[in-house]
Amino acid sequence: MAEVGAGDYYAIVPEWVLFSDVSAQAIRLYAVLRRYADKGSGVAHPSRRALADKINVKDLKTVDTAIKQLAELGAVVVTERFTESGDRDSNGYFLPRTPHDVSGRNGQGGGADSPTVGEQNGQQEPQAVKPQNSSSKSDRKTDNPPGFAEFYAAYPKKEARPDAVRAWVKATKSTDPQVIMSGLRRFPFSADRQYVPQPARWLNANRWADEVPRQAEDAMWNPVAAHSTTREDAMWNP
Repeated sequence: MAEVGAGDYYAIVPEWVLFSDVSAQAIRLYAVLRRYADKGSGVAHPSRRALADKINVKDLKTVDTAIKQLAELGAVVVTERFTESGDRDSNGYFLPRTPHDVSGRNGQGGGADSPTVGEQNGQQEPQAVKPQNSSSKSDRKTDNPPGFAEFYAAYPKKEARPDAVRAWVKATKSTDPQVIMSGLRRFPFSADRQYVPQPARWLNANRWADEVPRQAEDAMWNPVAAHSTTREDAMWNP
């Protein structure tokens, strides 16, 4: 049996990440995370210093910027981890394998002429089904459509409200608002606000439908820990 060397390993970057508007450094960082993510859960938890070394940069802010871009794209979900003694450990990084909306996200891989996931696989895309209790068109034209106030109050980042309203109206045309709220309540937002996507981006990417692995559920949003400092000496653990 031939010996496996360093040249035999590789990382796959999906096109919806590769052709997005994130920086080249962010794509390289995504490849590193994908290479070392657990194949079953899609979770990796290297330290920021380890990531910086892997992409050959010295400034940890470069890593932070790249992670922020990937988080806003929906390519990475950042969760905090803690040791048994309560100290900060390296972050967990969950990498969804596919986006929920390839063709309808500006700057995130795809456009009006881009094939959807179903079309790429030779399948016809399913038609959206309107919920039975859909609100009227006149209600949806307001700046406070039914159910939006509850969503916006619960969402951990209050930015770009008009965009969030439009995204909410679009989402609730095919999904019951309570389904979205249920997904919101279990979603593993990072305690670091810079990694929390804007509500419109979260809605447009159908993030309420994400499957949350056990590792991410164990490290869900914790406001009390939001002001903790990051421990830089966390060990790389592929």
